[in-house]
Amino acid sequence: MAKNKQAPAKKKTLVIEVRDLYKHWLKIHAPKQAPVTVAAYKGIWKRYLLPTLGKKKLSAVTERDCVALYHSLYDKPVMANRVMAVLRAAYNLAEDWAMIPRNTNPVHVKFTREEGRERYPSPVEARALLKALKKHSRQDFSSYIMLLILTGCRPGELRKAKWEWVSHEGLRLPLAKHRKKGRLVILSQDARKVIGTLPKKSAYIFEFSQNQIFRYWQALLKESSIEALQLRDLRRYFASLVLSDGVSLDSVGQLLGHRSSQVTRRYAYLQTDVGLKAAESAASRLKKLTST
Repeated sequence: MAKNKQAPAKKKTLVIEVRDLYKHWLKIHAPKQAPVTVAAYKGIWKRYLLPTLGKKKLSAVTERDCVALYHSLYDKPVMANRVMAVLRAAYNLAEDWAMIPRNTNPVHVKFTREEGRERYPSPVEARALLKALKKHSRQDFSSYIMLLILTGCRPGELRKAKWEWVSHEGLRLPLAKHRKKGRLVILSQDARKVIGTLPKKSAYIFEFSQNQIFRYWQALLKESSIEALQLRDLRRYFASLVLSDGVSLDSVGQLLGHRSSQVTRRYAYLQTDVGLKAAESAASRLKKLTST
């Protein structure tokens, strides 16, 4: 009597979910990015992408899913753009890693137009801010703000800076944005004096959490009677101070660590004082010629 042949076991199909893409991104791609960028991306993943799409099959996410997520953030248009940008970039990587077929990225949302931010402290606000800093109860926080003004660093770059990065050259930021070798932040004598007043309690120059910085900053603005000013606006203020002294836009771009000159061009509106000085100089020379 013939024995019944046992049917071959079916191979289990590997189900790749959106949350698996996030884990792969953390392991493969995140180490290549700047720490500030990684922190921002992780925040978007954990707050917006994983709760809504995390358990969905990677290949099952549709354009409609993406549009629905985008529209759910209608009251946060800038954040909606960021969320979609992160998701689109992640799906591009998924194609590169053969997790999904080529040309199947479902993110085709038309982003909301963003106006470039041009806010930075006015001379009156700057004086009020500096006055409040002298009275602040946390001297290390005052030093943090002063260094943001004196260096043009991004807030996250300075918050995570280590003592070992400081040298006679300046402050060397490793794995800075768009640069595998990092970038060198030039330290003026005043900046070095500020650093010299700080105690070395750990490997990091500053020991603040993001929440602490937010609270201290909001309290400082209230005390200074300043509204709608963000920490990153101090980077723009640094640029305005440098430009008002006649330094070229290209040089400012190097100081700020811009990779593209087009990024620096966004700061061109800060050249008002430079242009005014040039115009006054031309008028003065013309006046001398007409008076002779």
